[in-house]
Amino acid sequence: MDNPPTRVVVAEHQPLLRRALIALINEHPELTLEATAGNGEEALSLIAATLPDVALIDARLPRRLGHAVLHAVRARGIASSVIFLTGQTGAKFVTENATCISSASDEQELCVALLGVAREKRPPRAS
Repeated sequence: MDNPPTRVVVAEHQPLLRRALIALINEHPELTLEATAGNGEEALSLIAATLPDVALIDARLPRRLGHAVLHAVRARGIASSVIFLTGQTGAKFVTENATCISSASDEQELCVALLGVAREKRPPRAS
């Protein structure tokens, strides 16, 4: 039995980049878009409502920065994986609570990150 698609919430304040991320997710059958947000308050609300496998969050969201969204998500006991998008070229690191990747990353790198953090949390498949 195959794994279900990785469910993703995208929170990005720049409409052009948000549309590009939506298109990227829609091109990959192993990913499914749950919701999109343009600010931190909206992101928190949608993450709480949809409980995605992964939340792809702009680090500099208006109305609540990305790290504040992450803290609020964790305070609510939501276990969704979080990937921060940052404008820093070449940025790629993992913290205790989130992965960080540059918005300048290529499509493959972003897809690998989305699928990788989600798979780390999923229980192994039954044989």
